Amino acid sequence: MPQNILVIKLGALGDIIFADGVLRALRAHHRDATITLLTGRRYRAFMEKCPHIDHVGPPARVEPWQWRARARLARHLRQARFDFVYDLQGNAASARICRRLRGVSINGRTESCHQHYRRDESRRVSEAVYLAEQVGLAGLDAKQIAPPDMRWAATPVAHILEAHNISDGFVLLIPGSSRVGKDGIHRRDRGRHTPRTKRWPHYAELCRRLNAAGFTCITAPGPQEAALCADLPATALYDEGKFLSFEQLAGLAAHAGFVVGNDTGPTHLLATCGTKGLALFGGYHPFYRTGIETFYDVISVDDLAELPVEQVHAHICAAYAPSV
Repeated sequence: MPQNILVIKLGALGDIIFADGVLRALRAHHRDATITLLTGRRYRAFMEKCPHIDHVGPPARVEPWQWRARARLARHLRQARFDFVYDLQGNAASARICRRLRGVSINGRTESCHQHYRRDESRRVSEAVYLAEQVGLAGLDAKQIAPPDMRWAATPVAHILEAHNISDGFVLLIPGSSRVGKDGIHRRDRGRHTPRTKRWPHYAELCRRLNAAGFTCITAPGPQEAALCADLPATALYDEGKFLSFEQLAGLAAHAGFVVGNDTGPTHLLATCGTKGLALFGGYHPFYRTGIETFYDVISVDDLAELPVEQVHAHICAAYAPSV
């Protein structure tokens, strides 16, 4: 009888993206199984297009006061009767979900492939390596797990580029980032004597230099980056006034010449869609934990505010020459 498998990966976007290779390997390993993904509310519609899974369950990140959503999740977990659980999140929230699954599967028990795996955080390896080793406990060959390839997510965006009079070969800038306030400070760094920003603050000057050198610069802001991108001398892309979806952002990969971005989900998404690019990292988070160096060049400094425009501009000019 085909297995009924649950995969838990709540987010954030970058973490989901770099789990793509593992999801693909799970699909190959469990060819006849029904695979359900539990993820955060923000990523459910995006992951419904994923070819490696069969279903996306109800939102898994539920606040204590959201009793209706909690009841819906509990009912889904009880009725689905999963045979096996892959907890790819490995935090307190996913542990609570796993505890709810005890004793409700078809054979009277639910197993979890993460229960004997403990990460050695001192190693200089990416999240994807940890996940590959974790699922290796369930019989998958970790060495055969391929890097993420998110091109399945792309949706056509030619009409958007045409509406903005943008030709292929542009430089796509990603000046925003998640988990920061209006000051651009990473939430873990608030209260530090010298807080480190997660956003490189010199995109406006970079735009001016790239424009003068013959590049076309664009941005594709989300709700938190609209004001930030409005101040840049670059074209901000919208779909008839609406923010671009994750799928449309992935669709830009087929048209972009080069991508420059901070450590944020959209940068990771475009990196795994076949683009060339440069990722800018501050000292708050080691770049090798993401694995992005497999796809993009990386500049990593302790303080992004001190990274000079000249260095970034020179790197782009050396890596990419636009057709003018």
